[in-house]
Amino acid sequence: MNDYNDIRLPPQNLDAERGVLGSLMLMPSATDEIACIIKADDFYSDAHRMIYAAIGDMHRNGCRAIDAVTLSEELIRRGQFTDVGGTVYIAEIIEAVPHAAHVRYYAKIVTDKSRMRSLIYLCNDTLQRAYDATDTDELIKDMDQRTLHLRDAGSTSELHSMADAVDELEAYECNPASVGRTGLNGLDRMLDGGFREAQSVIVAGRPGDGKSTLACQFAQVFAERGDPALVISLEMTKHEIAGRFAGTIDRKQLRGLPFYFEDTAVQANKICSRIRYASRRHGIKIAVLDYLQLVEPDDKKSQRERQVAEVSRCMKLLAKELRIPIVIAC
Repeated sequence: MNDYNDIRLPPQNLDAERGVLGSLMLMPSATDEIACIIKADDFYSDAHRMIYAAIGDMHRNGCRAIDAVTLSEELIRRGQFTDVGGTVYIAEIIEAVPHAAHVRYYAKIVTDKSRMRSLIYLCNDTLQRAYDATDTDELIKDMDQRTLHLRDAGSTSELHSMADAVDELEAYECNPASVGRTGLNGLDRMLDGGFREAQSVIVAGRPGDGKSTLACQFAQVFAERGDPALVISLEMTKHEIAGRFAGTIDRKQLRGLPFYFEDTAVQANKICSRIRYASRRHGIKIAVLDYLQLVEPDDKKSQRERQVAEVSRCMKLLAKELRIPIVIAC
């Protein structure tokens, strides 16, 4: 196996890094905006990291006159002036800026390269750990979490205005495809049409009240409409679930429904992984979890109430991530 780290430089763009730093010296008012996109560790160059950190600290401390002179004084105070290249390099950075107004685009390039480096480091670290790992599931879970964190770290969206929110609300209300009817007219009226994408829905009831049957019925309604559905059951096997539906649906018709089952995953992280897989592979439009109290939490040492709350939170975040309703029997 070739070790590419030995023969290739990690992804980086020093021109973009200089573009960010020079732009902030020419246009200090952009510092707050850029701070929402980029952090010091995103810079590949040690000198650039030090300069950006100094600019950020100066701005947070109330200095609005950030230029070559004031920055040089700050770097001298920190004992880093010579390390970054002194007056000559700071002047080169300012002269290298094509257009200060493009600072956001330069920052996006820097963060993209940083995330690419982080992905390489993550893969290399996982590769090394895989040789000595004793718990495969734990390693996969850790990699999955770190990958999601890396993905979320790339979110640099703008703040949204109320006008944007109202536009989205009206589009939401006028789009029947975004509403999944439950098959129960009274419930649909209560839910303003049915289930919405990104919703986490709790179906609660005492033992024997029929909460599992109701939750699975929601999945059935989706599947009969042609929308793929996933049922994750922690107390029934797939043939037992099929038996429930076979009592009301012709078996030939039942075979053709876009229905998928998972009856082996019990840990919270595995359940999330299976739902993500079903979303990618089969395009599911709803997932049903039967039922909440049987899910094994990732942290088995915490109090039971906290464990249940954490599983509920994971399901809500997953529904938002995949933009599908997740129905949880409880």
